[in-house]
Amino acid sequence: PARGKGLPKNAWSGTRDTYLRETRRKLDALRADLLDAEARTRLMVRMGWFELKTLVYGRTRAYSLIGTAVSSAGASLFAFSGADLRYIFFLTIIPYVIDLFLVSSYPAYLDEKTDEIGNAGDFFRSSLHVFGDMFRSPATRKLLADSSVFDAVFKSLKDYVQPAILLLFAVSPLHGSRFTAPGVILALSYTLFAVAGSFAAFHAHLLTGKFGREKTAALLMFAAGAAMVSVFPASAAGKAWPLIACYLILHITHNARRPVLVDMFGDIAKKNARATLLSVDSQLRALLTAAAAPAIGFIAENVSIPSAFMVPGLILMVFSMLSLNKKKEFS
Repeated sequence: PARGKGLPKNAWSGTRDTYLRETRRKLDALRADLLDAEARTRLMVRMGWFELKTLVYGRTRAYSLIGTAVSSAGASLFAFSGADLRYIFFLTIIPYVIDLFLVSSYPAYLDEKTDEIGNAGDFFRSSLHVFGDMFRSPATRKLLADSSVFDAVFKSLKDYVQPAILLLFAVSPLHGSRFTAPGVILALSYTLFAVAGSFAAFHAHLLTGKFGREKTAALLMFAAGAAMVSVFPASAAGKAWPLIACYLILHITHNARRPVLVDMFGDIAKKNARATLLSVDSQLRALLTAAAAPAIGFIAENVSIPSAFMVPGLILMVFSMLSLNKKKEFS
């Protein structure tokens, strides 16, 4: 248009300011909605993983056991080659160094800050409150007993498998060769146990999907107890392989049960008490092991090793049946 004297240079300036302001407000609102949707999606993902605790912890435990198997296989190579076994202790530093980098890669949201406790008195009162809440719950007491009883039996019996393995290979045709040296045989045996335990932990979530968590834990305990009881007649001929087979079953059931129990601990405890509950579980398992080991050792020394398997096996079977008959506390 013509721009004569007295006419504005931009005749239409400002006529669409209202539209632009409205568009900006809509864009700001959409941007806020997008940020809110992203935050809710991240929360849903985290909660979704929380619902898959058996799967996540089972996979974590499985990979850890694969590392154990690799370490055992490496130890067998050292023993077979005749190398100085002291170097193994230097090599064990490597996984700890790798773990430092692994921990540093954890997502930031896992590093949650808990409520600060002012002094030792506040800490003591808070701990008593948490302990009181835990032991007032019948479901928590039952879960702690379920975890600690099985673990005490497993840890008390695991030392009896070494002489059984060595005895089995002492009467084999390969006895006296480098392949049946004690270090090689034990390392390869524990490699097998670790691989079997890894497989069990990796697939533990399939059992809970079919039977539920509480029933899965009870059935695995019953299976372990039945295997221990069967050692007594199977070992009547003085054979060592039933003890080894029983320990393999114990190792499988132990590693399949642990992810299930951790899942149940995570649900039954309050968010600020989960670490405390797992610590109590660890201490209780250690105390029961300290009590069970001498009793099992007494039976093994004064009666027989198969009897030392049979008696705690019967206890596990009874405990598991009582657990199945009780009203379910977990879905």
